[in-house]
Amino acid sequence: MLTFFSALMGFLTSGLPSLLKFLQDRHDKAHELALLDRQLRMHELLQGQRLEELRVAGLVEQQLAQLQPAAVAYAPSPVRGGSARLDALAAFLTAGVNVLTASVRPVVTYLNNAAFWALVFADALAALAPGVLRPDRGAWSALLASPLVDAVLVTYASINGYWFGTRTWQKLAGR
Repeated sequence: MLTFFSALMGFLTSGLPSLLKFLQDRHDKAHELALLDRQLRMHELLQGQRLEELRVAGLVEQQLAQLQPAAVAYAPSPVRGGSARLDALAAFLTAGVNVLTASVRPVVTYLNNAAFWALVFADALAALAPGVLRPDRGAWSALLASPLVDAVLVTYASINGYWFGTRTWQKLAGR
């Protein structure tokens, strides 16, 4: 029963990030609307100044056009910036970090599953080994009576419920 509740809680709590994201998104949109309203008011106030800026920019362009022949005579040779090898290394590392970030939850879940099944297998081997069993109990009843089994099953059910619940919520959201 505890395993069932643990799996159910894991499944239900996997929807919590989606709910929090929805609430945060709603707050962000309200903030963006307020920000756009303020920007619109500021734009209306600065309309006259923009016209003056355009006039000054036109004057600057005229002066630069007059100075262009002198600037060409004294211009330094163009220098390439950056390194192709460093750019490739940065792109490779960025891709690696993105892959690792996207695979953290599956890797943790698979490691948890592997550890769980390794413990179950080791516990089964210990229970089935000669000299471990009591004469009044069978091998499987000794295995299932192990206190480790209940605790591990609860942990296993909650983690797998959370993992598969997250995948279900994402599919329902269409992501």
